[in-house]
Amino acid sequence: MDANLSHALADLAVLYSAEGDAGTAGAYLERAYKADSENPYVNFNMGLSYMKKGEMDRAEPHFRKAGAAEGIKGSAHLYLGMICKQKGQLGRAAMHLKASVAANPKDITPHLHLLEVYHAAGLEGMSRHEGEMLFEMIGRDEALFRQTVDLILEKGGAGDVRLSRYVIIPILYQVLEKRKEVIETQLGYLKKALEKCSKIE
Repeated sequence: MDANLSHALADLAVLYSAEGDAGTAGAYLERAYKADSENPYVNFNMGLSYMKKGEMDRAEPHFRKAGAAEGIKGSAHLYLGMICKQKGQLGRAAMHLKASVAANPKDITPHLHLLEVYHAAGLEGMSRHEGEMLFEMIGRDEALFRQTVDLILEKGGAGDVRLSRYVIIPILYQVLEKRKEVIETQLGYLKKALEKCSKIE
């Protein structure tokens, strides 16, 4: 009915990509972009497509255009932060990742990347603070905690744009060690209080 309907073309690209047909997906995405080069959702998918191919410089302007849409602003800033992190532009990476956190406060992914960015910049206090934030978000949910750690181990390598297990796992361990010390101190204090209570009775 409408051969240039950008949303339909972009959705077809997503469906073909999910089926593993990258060639057809790319063709539909190109058609969607030609039909409406300002559409933020089309630009977001173009950015993802280039990022999967490792073409960060081509992905970046598409994510910038995608950042105008309220519904995908947080994800667009996340990917911009990841691209800047890979390029070593740590200040810009932190700016985008903070914008992603503001747009999607419950998403743990930008916190993971911020932890790495601060660590790479030598800001150990801020890196540990992100570790504390992460623990607040995942520490009380055993399944989510294990899933997050397993994902970092599976996806993270030293040069990985996603996450680095060599940075995140040690910092999370330090956070838990510190909390363990605090809890043991508090338990000791409560134990003394319980002993006093039993003497009073």
